[in-house]
Amino acid sequence: MNQGVEELVDELSAVKGYRVLFNIVFPGEGITLDNVAKAIATYERTVVSSIAPFDRWVAGDDDAISDQAKLGFELFNTKARCSSCHSGWNLTDDSFHDIGLPNDKRTVKAPDGTEVEMGPDEGRGAFFKDNPKLRFAFKTPGLRNLPQRAPFMHDGSLHTLMDVIRHYNAGAVKRESLSEEIKPLNLTEGEMKDLESFLLTLVSHEAPTMMPELPR
Repeated sequence: MNQGVEELVDELSAVKGYRVLFNIVFPGEGITLDNVAKAIATYERTVVSSIAPFDRWVAGDDDAISDQAKLGFELFNTKARCSSCHSGWNLTDDSFHDIGLPNDKRTVKAPDGTEVEMGPDEGRGAFFKDNPKLRFAFKTPGLRNLPQRAPFMHDGSLHTLMDVIRHYNAGAVKRESLSEEIKPLNLTEGEMKDLESFLLTLVSHEAPTMMPELPR
């Protein structure tokens, strides 16, 4: 989605197939930035997770998740303090927080072994210079279908769910903007595994999305 909007309409308009399709869907309007946004938004509304084991458990099926995952859910809402930011059915407060990731310029190794230069990145703070609490703040993601979205964090620097849990357990880079919820959790190895077990109950199993044949 890192397309410059200044060039987007021109690039799409250069493709005959897109001109035809946009004129069918938006008669008399064709390809405009607003119509591109409407088309993308309409598709994105179809991208929803279905019922996960956690949902069946909440609905009354006591066998839908393991005892280990139930302990993890209790930790999620108490000692681990995850629910402070990951709240509601989508498990996000839709707000922005500094979770204490390193922000220096550094090389991050991707899951395939390639190295990527990252940082510095002030996140939300880049747009609100007069609010120091928003420096290094990034939006809280929902937690459903997490394993399908690795690597994690805004910079892709953590490769597994356990990497993420260990980050929160150890604390974080201390700075003025750090969220007050981010502090050492002192979870045991077993508790971290319980928490991971709960997070995996949020995974549903949708049919794979087939890549479309793009217009020419």
